[in-house]
Amino acid sequence: MPRILKRPLAETDLIDIWLFIAEDSVQNADAYLRRIDIMRVLHGAMDVEAII
Repeated sequence: MPRILKRPLAETDLIDIWLFIAEDSVQNADAYLRRIDIMRVLHGAMDVEAII
């Protein structure tokens, strides 16, 4: 399985995204970040921007 690296700025962005979504639903925020991690592994991408 590929190793996933999250750069500090990317990690901060993901936290901000999670906080924004969590204002409405913590469950949806958790699910969204899980999907991002799954997509990164499936595509072998090191940055989310590479698959969006």
